Amino acid sequence: MVADVVVENASYSFDIPFSYRVPGRMEGQIRPGCRVLVPFGRSNRSKQGLVLHLQPQDPQSQQLKPIKMLLDQKPLLGEEQLWLLELLHQRTFCTYYEGLRALVPSGLTFRLKLMCSLGEARPQQPTDKQRQLLDYLSAKKKPVELEQLLEQLELERGEADFEQLLEEGAILLTEQATEKIADSKEVMVRKSEDCEQKLEGVRLTPARKKVLELLEQTPCASLKELCYYAGTTRQTLDKMEKAGLLCYYGRQVFRSPYADREEEKPIPVTLNPSQQQALDGLWEQWQRGEGSALLYGVTGSGKSQVYLKLAEQVRAQGKGVIILVPEISLTPQTVRLFRSRFGQRVAVLHSGLTMAERADEYRRIQQGLADVVVGTRSAVFAPLEKIGLIVIDEEQEGAYASQLIDQCGLRGLTVGGAQVSKKHAGFVVNIGGATCADVLGLVEQVKDCVKEKTGFVLEMEVRQLP
Repeated sequence: MVADVVVENASYSFDIPFSYRVPGRMEGQIRPGCRVLVPFGRSNRSKQGLVLHLQPQDPQSQQLKPIKMLLDQKPLLGEEQLWLLELLHQRTFCTYYEGLRALVPSGLTFRLKLMCSLGEARPQQPTDKQRQLLDYLSAKKKPVELEQLLEQLELERGEADFEQLLEEGAILLTEQATEKIADSKEVMVRKSEDCEQKLEGVRLTPARKKVLELLEQTPCASLKELCYYAGTTRQTLDKMEKAGLLCYYGRQVFRSPYADREEEKPIPVTLNPSQQQALDGLWEQWQRGEGSALLYGVTGSGKSQVYLKLAEQVRAQGKGVIILVPEISLTPQTVRLFRSRFGQRVAVLHSGLTMAERADEYRRIQQGLADVVVGTRSAVFAPLEKIGLIVIDEEQEGAYASQLIDQCGLRGLTVGGAQVSKKHAGFVVNIGGATCADVLGLVEQVKDCVKEKTGFVLEMEVRQLP
């Protein structure tokens, strides 16, 4: 099997897919959208790459360089995101990896490190510096990052003492790829499958009995909670785990700034005749899958309730919803509004989140744990599998501008309707503009863009502003 791979840090002039041979051990695991480590150039320097396509093996493929390492167990980008990455590359003249950085939070990127460890060989007459280096690695008992090693021992990579140890096999250099932000995991506890059998030879103290009683009532519990309710320490549970009575395992915990907030009860909303008319018009067009719509209304006219109801109806069809807001300051109130309606199915993507929170929200969306995404301009790249609706609130605001999105155009990504999902069509882009000073000009742009791709334009109520 042959993989077409694009590499990081490539200039636009040679930012093209390169062919690599897929080793036999990877054939059942590697898929388009996975990141890999490949040898690149005459020096075969290791570079991170992204698999775009897989092709059948041919007789000449044995001459290709093999992929060194598979970095992702599951594809980082799905089929639609790979198509979108290709669109960004063609439309904005960015490199593939510049487009990837726009699609994926920075916390999910890999960092390559050179690790130094002891080899099997030993020099017969080591110098003082070589003896110091070998003693340092022996004391660590595990691979050490090369930069840290050289800094601690005040060595340089090209020194004769260091290179001699490397040539003789006394020290080894290996590459290690780690994500910038690791998953947050909680230690969970459950009874082992043969717990009852192993109880015969174990002395049960009151604390141990309490632990087992609690696990009888609930199949599993977090280590922290179990220690608290049993009135004991981790040392007790560690001994029980060593005796084979308990099993430890990890459960991923998503970091979110909204996790500790109480969910607000939804307030029943009845649409007035004007809102209902707008909703009916949008819903009819959505059902036919025809193009985009501009929803215009003055401030306080209740546009948010219209697209809230529309989002409910779209979700009922098994589709996802993206809500774009122009400023980070608007996100909390919008999230509160949507969380009261959709609960934990809402994910938030904006620059106000920490790197870890943003990475975890991305993972929640990717794993299908959230199907309503609220955020600023970058949320348009959320990895929803089935996008049914994109709402751009106050589309005329300059806060949507960015270097990459300006080059491609937010309207080119969303208002252009099937531009984002030309081959995955079936969603409507709804633009809500309360104080749009150039509504008529915007409508003309919507017409031109949508007609070009779909041949259809829906005009909701449009007013001439003074």
